[in-house]
Amino acid sequence: YVKYFGEHLMKDSIRKKIWIPGLLLLTLFVAFYSPLNPVTEKALTTDQAVFFTIAQGILNGDLAYVDFFDHKGPLLYLILAAGLLLGKSLIGNFLLEFLIIFISALFMFKIARMFAGKWISFLTVAVIFLSDITLFTTSNSEEYLYPLLVISVYLFLFQLRRGIKYLWTAGIGFCGMLVFFIKYNYCLIWAALGILMFLIMLGRRESWKKVLGMCFSFAGGMAVAAVLMGMYLLATGSFSAFMETYVLYSLHYAEATGIPERIQCLKYLLATPLFGLLAISSLALVILSILSLVRRKEKIAGFTGEMLGEIWIFYLLAAAILITTASPGQSWYYYKQATMVIYTVPLAFLGQAFMEICKKWQEKAGKILGVVATAAISLGVLVSQVDPQAFLIQRDERFQGAMNLCAVIQETCGPKDTMISFSNDCTMYFYSECPPASRIFFPSATIVDDALIDELMGDLREKRPRIVTFQSDWKAGLSQRMIDEAEDFIKNDYEIIYEDVYRTAYIRK
Repeated sequence: YVKYFGEHLMKDSIRKKIWIPGLLLLTLFVAFYSPLNPVTEKALTTDQAVFFTIAQGILNGDLAYVDFFDHKGPLLYLILAAGLLLGKSLIGNFLLEFLIIFISALFMFKIARMFAGKWISFLTVAVIFLSDITLFTTSNSEEYLYPLLVISVYLFLFQLRRGIKYLWTAGIGFCGMLVFFIKYNYCLIWAALGILMFLIMLGRRESWKKVLGMCFSFAGGMAVAAVLMGMYLLATGSFSAFMETYVLYSLHYAEATGIPERIQCLKYLLATPLFGLLAISSLALVILSILSLVRRKEKIAGFTGEMLGEIWIFYLLAAAILITTASPGQSWYYYKQATMVIYTVPLAFLGQAFMEICKKWQEKAGKILGVVATAAISLGVLVSQVDPQAFLIQRDERFQGAMNLCAVIQETCGPKDTMISFSNDCTMYFYSECPPASRIFFPSATIVDDALIDELMGDLREKRPRIVTFQSDWKAGLSQRMIDEAEDFIKNDYEIIYEDVYRTAYIRK
């Protein structure tokens, strides 16, 4: 009997957890397309290069905002610095990225699992990841805040079903404040989460004691994260520079977003292969909700009226995520990543509804047919809209050029020399493996005003950098004055030391 029940329990456990290795394999497949994957040798994006160079500087004793110019949050640099400690040549950060993707996939699965079976939930996660396979490996700020967003949405839905738990509410606030220290404008999403929880509690006529308890626990979670990061900034003496560069600089140059511009950005964010499935699931939700009200059955296609109401609330949250994410300053490709969580519940709901409808035909065969039908529809959408080229790995020639330039720098520079990069280049990461101890990054953006240009150029003339590099398209996005100042800076005192189709490097005479 012991042997029988032991084998039975083991098989049951394996059967229940079979989706875990499935998620791990999916994560491995997605991570393979990352620029951090040492096998593919893809060049980093310009933003990645800045982040990793600052992370390396932190390990060398330098400070973000004090020794480097950039306006992302300090937690991002600290995460990347931890990855560099784990392993050189980005291997450590590749392992961290693998973990981040897996955590995101795991909590997306758990979100879907609230409304669908295991296979439908796994299929939902796979479809979202494969719809744009490079979207989740940008190694940009959105990638590192995405698991915090998915975890927060899961905790929100968990409390929607089980009731408000102060610990989980504090967890949502904690995640939101951590996001502030990665990229603060995404905190609007957490504001929407808090407001929705508040309104739901009022709608359910919860006592004011519970409502206030939720608010205080949410704020308490935020306070814990704020204190931890504040202590780090104060201990390193970089709090003032953090406020000036990350908070005040970003707020000063933040663009106001009008309604027409926001609508355009919403169209851009929704322009994914999954939009067709979202439209179908929305129509199905409307139909099932009407049937639930009219027929007053306990379940419609396997969903109770209460579950359909929860899905409607998720749709409200999805709309809030889209609206708070959309702005002209956030219309680049990888900003879509923060919105991909909105597809989790609709796709799981659609797949489960298909399966329940098919089960009426025959229990086991119908269940299989439901999964197959969902997979076929999803595959049809993906095949018709996803670019097959996205699944090909092509060697990036910029990678070798960056390495060549680093070899030149190592031969010509000493440990006290300074470098500057006009317009960010993937080469900058490799600079961190070169002797120069300090670097100045010239921001490539039209939002830089004349006062900041004067300040930066004053620093340059004082520090007299040994190496100056220009990316081939460095003039893109720069004002004419910035271009004139840069060209005038190198005209008399510098000569070319390296050049390829992607960059030109100058050395001081």
